[in-house]
Amino acid sequence: MAKTLSNRDCDSKVNKLTKLYDNKCPGFFVQKPKTGDATFYFRYLDKVLGKQVDIRIGLYVKDEFTLLDARA
Repeated sequence: MAKTLSNRDCDSKVNKLTKLYDNKCPGFFVQKPKTGDATFYFRYLDKVLGKQVDIRIGLYVKDEFTLLDARA
């Protein structure tokens, strides 16, 4: 389910591995593990390989690499 993501979503704690998709930028999502930092990814369809590919953008670091930086 896609929603407009915020930095608060990246800071929140989760009980299991969670993926949150952004409706402002199709293909963009945040993966949050039970422990550790949230990681930004971009998913696209590679027509040559015929499958979806995830590209790691970077780790969420409060006040250094935020959601807006990852979207850009």
